[in-house]
Amino acid sequence: MDIQRWDRGKKIGLCLEDSLITRLRAARYGLEGDRFTWCNKREEPYTVRARLDRACSNAGGSDLFPLAFVSHEDVSCSDHSPIWISLDGVRPQDIKHKKRRFRFEAAWTSAPECKDVIAQAWSLPHKSLNDNIQATRQRLSHWDKESFGNIRWKLKQLDGKFAGN
Repeated sequence: MDIQRWDRGKKIGLCLEDSLITRLRAARYGLEGDRFTWCNKREEPYTVRARLDRACSNAGGSDLFPLAFVSHEDVSCSDHSPIWISLDGVRPQDIKHKKRRFRFEAAWTSAPECKDVIAQAWSLPHKSLNDNIQATRQRLSHWDKESFGNIRWKLKQLDGKFAGN
């Protein structure tokens, strides 16, 4: 298991041999993305990151799936990053209907309630900056759905109505 620790502002790297993989003569698939799959989400100098999740194969699996690879996906709402194991070489970004990552919309600033939603999120008793950001993201997402609805879906419906006339 690979672990990254911070001690008094200095990065300390630890590498622990995975004896099970060695004993089984397994091969690790290559990976894309961040090397670590878990973070304790604490502020430095107490940050700990670890690679807890891996994908392995024996020689037969590697022969059967020569395009296989592992991708560590980004996630902001959990301390664990999901791993994507592709056996056919298809990348996660190539898959349609992937859940959109949160993005702050500039149009929200024109609504007076936006400032209130952000202020409410930051007024909650949180332990860290990450907690405040997460609360803001959740509240803005909920407010967006309640106030604006699914604008893309509405535009598609209107576009279909105009095309039909």
